[in-house]
Amino acid sequence: SRDDLWRVLFKAPEATILIPHLEFEIGADHKRRVDTLYNYIAAAEWNLSSHIRGRKDLAAEYVVAISETVEQLLGLLDVEQPFDLVLNDPAGASIFKPDHGVASTPLQLEPAARPPAAVMADMTEEEEAEALAAELAALTAEDGGS
Repeated sequence: SRDDLWRVLFKAPEATILIPHLEFEIGADHKRRVDTLYNYIAAAEWNLSSHIRGRKDLAAEYVVAISETVEQLLGLLDVEQPFDLVLNDPAGASIFKPDHGVASTPLQLEPAARPPAAVMADMTEEEEAEALAAELAALTAEDGGS
């Protein structure tokens, strides 16, 4: 609802915000941020708009695709229809205020699915993120995509 857009999110540095029906993700910015959901989405829209604004070196198809995403994000700000927003916070350090009406589902990974700790220690952060993303994709597939 429109009121939900004014909910404050204390976002942990490694947390990401996913808008599933747009297949859009607001990535981790590696710093703690406190803002309303409206402002997180508006900032993503502004960043995309400024990325293509006045650029002549971009392919026309790319500009059209980014422009369509910008329009979809603006539609979210107008709350033309209800939508889901998923916070992926591996550390579990993010907080919504107020938190009533927020559904929280901790991600439980099976120990056997993760590489051994010794292997994880030898991975770069990117390799570890890729391994965790693969785990999440496998778990999502097992649950029927939900």
